[in-house]
Amino acid sequence: MATNAIPHAKPFPVFAASTPPSSVWDRISTWASENKAVVYTIAGVAIVVSGAGVAYYLTDSVCFIP
Repeated sequence: MATNAIPHAKPFPVFAASTPPSSVWDRISTWASENKAVVYTIAGVAIVVSGAGVAYYLTDSVCFIP
């Protein structure tokens, strides 16, 4: 047996997989299910910031006439 033997190659390249590629939505939902703490943190911050913006807008737009 030769010591410089070529290792066996795969019969098909990796890009020729038999399974279809996953869609963007599948990848996003998989990531979100694996990172629930990050998703809930982002959603919570978005709700708090939106609420603060609404409160600021409503209190700033009130016109007080003395």
